Amino acid sequence: MTARATATGTSHRPSSARVARAPQERPNALDLTGKQRRHLRALGHHLDPVVQLGKAGLTDGVVAAVDAALERHELVKIRLGTECPDELDDVADSLSEKLRAAVAQTLGRTILLYRRHPKEPKIKLPAGS
Repeated sequence: MTARATATGTSHRPSSARVARAPQERPNALDLTGKQRRHLRALGHHLDPVVQLGKAGLTDGVVAAVDAALERHELVKIRLGTECPDELDDVADSLSEKLRAAVAQTLGRTILLYRRHPKEPKIKLPAGS
């Protein structure tokens, strides 16, 4: 019997492989509930990335472009190119902090940011529970 086989002869993964990663806390100016995040993810599913980060990474120009896009659209998808030197979570945290926006989702090399328009909100979020 190998170290991976049980008494019944079926193999299984070592217990260390089943440990789930704890979700990282992101300091947001806007805290979203799970229901609100799910609603924003559904709205953002069909969106194309408005801003793309390249080999220069997160620059002041990128931050300004994302700020302008959030002002206009409220919900923005950002793509990190394969040559981007910055980590996805670092970029998401930095943009969230600098722009007072909520990270609705990070998936693959994509970030979905939300910031409510102060005067004319376009997106109505479900009530938090």
